[in-house]
Amino acid sequence: MTQLSFIDECNRCLHSKTVEIMEDFLRIKGDLVHLHSIQVSTTAVLLAESLGYHEPEKIRLAGLLHDLGKVYIPDAILQKNGDLTDREKELIRMHPVIGAEMLYKYGLGEIGEIILYHHERPDGSGYPYGITKVPVESCIIALADVFVALTNYRPYKPPYPLKEALKITLESVGEFFSRKQRETIRRTLTDTRTF
Repeated sequence: MTQLSFIDECNRCLHSKTVEIMEDFLRIKGDLVHLHSIQVSTTAVLLAESLGYHEPEKIRLAGLLHDLGKVYIPDAILQKNGDLTDREKELIRMHPVIGAEMLYKYGLGEIGEIILYHHERPDGSGYPYGITKVPVESCIIALADVFVALTNYRPYKPPYPLKEALKITLESVGEFFSRKQRETIRRTLTDTRTF
């Protein structure tokens, strides 16, 4: 083994261990948050592949770690059954920033960049910044996140029927994807709804 390949192997191992540690942070928030992250990751990879995106590992990691910033949000807010106060909404809307900062700190800035914008929307209605130029990777994570959240039980709502969940999910990214791509997304989400 050459010195360069040894260094590459050490970097891959370090990267893998960092991701494992971040995933452990998510487990601390409970099964619901951890399972949601696994489902978002799996769904996002399937969407990315169906859309011809060529970096599935980046999408897998971003999907898995997209809610990492929620480790700093109290469970009482994350599991609240009633309406959130303005302050609680503010805290929730900071989770992409917190998660991205954690990932930047540990050398996963490329993944941090994706999760930073996963709640942004092409019409500017998203958060944390209200931008309109949303990276495609962030839109893929957003699609998966919305769809998985809508079609699964949450403490504050029952699952939506598939047809309604598809409609809301596709509306969440507006015209970012072409008509052909939206049909591919609809087909992929319908075919993969096995969670």
